[in-house]
Amino acid sequence: MGSVTFAAGERFLGRTSMDTSAAISRRILLQGGAAAAVASFLAGCSPGRSATTEAGKLRIGYSNSVIGNSWRGQFVANIEAKGDAMKASNIIADLRVVNSSNDITQQISQLNNFLTADLDVVLIDPVSAGSVQAIIPRLKAAGALVIVSTDPAPTEDALNVVGDNYTWWKMQTTWLVEQLGGQGKIVMVTGVPGSTADVQRIKAAQEVLNTAPGIEVVASVPGFWDPARARTAMANVLATQTQIDGVLMQDVMTEGVIRAFQSSGRPLPRVMTGDYTAGFLRAWSALPDLVSIGVPYSPTYGADSMEFAVRLVSGRTLKDSSISPNPEREDLRNAVLLFPSLAITRDGSRGAWTPEGTEVISLEEALKRVDGKPDSYTLEAPMSPEQIEDYFA
Repeated sequence: MGSVTFAAGERFLGRTSMDTSAAISRRILLQGGAAAAVASFLAGCSPGRSATTEAGKLRIGYSNSVIGNSWRGQFVANIEAKGDAMKASNIIADLRVVNSSNDITQQISQLNNFLTADLDVVLIDPVSAGSVQAIIPRLKAAGALVIVSTDPAPTEDALNVVGDNYTWWKMQTTWLVEQLGGQGKIVMVTGVPGSTADVQRIKAAQEVLNTAPGIEVVASVPGFWDPARARTAMANVLATQTQIDGVLMQDVMTEGVIRAFQSSGRPLPRVMTGDYTAGFLRAWSALPDLVSIGVPYSPTYGADSMEFAVRLVSGRTLKDSSISPNPEREDLRNAVLLFPSLAITRDGSRGAWTPEGTEVISLEEALKRVDGKPDSYTLEAPMSPEQIEDYFA
């Protein structure tokens, strides 16, 4: 993904202690109805700073909630690589990345350290949705533009630039209904009950299924985004259900579901939603009769959020249509939802399920992209500069 290019003199704001707040509130503008709706997180975000921010002098901090699995490892590596690329292109001067251990107290402590770090932008992937609401106004008062990244928070004081879980599962549910011809008995394997992602995904699936009366959901079980727990849950379903025509499951659980069918001696259903890990793509290739799909929930969303941040700090304007309700608080209209930019089908075919702007590649092409990677590797789908630009006026 290339570096960001802005018009001469437009890359960053030259700020002094007297003009910083006014400059940012003038220059970071949103169009139409979005201006009033999100003004609170843009206003007054940089009082009292004596340092100037010129081209190549921008300082960014990124607070990541947790690291410890393969997806998160790639997530952090992409943020760091984006920072290196931006420094090489004279877009930023510094990027500080801190990782908590899924510990709210640790994350707040790290963000308190950011208060005195002279940062221009702070991006936060919160440990929990409500945990960062008190610290965000203090970061703004210290002079930073604050963006909640990847996972949403119900705050009025920060723009949320987060994954679009609703569209992510709407695509796959629509695909499943299409592949089954609108008829059949299916099992749903969901994520962590009550989590924002799971709630948004189930809402999307239900809305699609409400338009397909020929599809019967014979069981819906949580898999907790854990292959082992998904295997147990599916085994329990198989013990009571004799007909299963399709499985609609969320990410990283496909291996467990397949093993449940194999252990029970039951054939796989013809149609299943799948994963986007290298291991699943290879397993899918070895199952020529399986009709499946992969839609990456990409570990590049944190790096993509940085692209939004540098554009906003430079004075770029978001389209009114780019601002959506906050997934955690729908009365707040302060979220930019990052749509799924890539999907995988066996032959690369599109359908009614495919949003405009989503690239669809074949399984063969996907296997090339993960060649030499471990089975745990997640196929990445970074947003292109053109896709990001489409959010801006």
